[in-house]
Amino acid sequence: MSLNVTAAETYRKMWEYGDDDIGSVSLFRVKALESYRVLGDIVEKGSVSHPSDLIPTFYPTEMVFANPVSFTLIWSDSTCSFWRPVPPDHYRVCYCDFFFSFLSMFIH
Repeated sequence: MSLNVTAAETYRKMWEYGDDDIGSVSLFRVKALESYRVLGDIVEKGSVSHPSDLIPTFYPTEMVFANPVSFTLIWSDSTCSFWRPVPPDHYRVCYCDFFFSFLSMFIH
């Protein structure tokens, strides 16, 4: 198995949560090059304008990645929700997804 890996150059700040008392986090979504895959959204500690590390994207040369078969809700409030993908047999999950609303169509 081999992977071509490149750093993502395009991302968007999706959400920020917290305050001075409890601290804050910033969430980013990466836009990968065509045919490349990203392993989920990026969460950074603090109120930051961009991710602090390079974010890898992968171009699979074999069947390394597969689309989820469903999603499991991890956490939600009135403005957003976090979901864990359910992988097909013989695959593992290594990321979570973020949405700006509670999307019940993903509940299985």
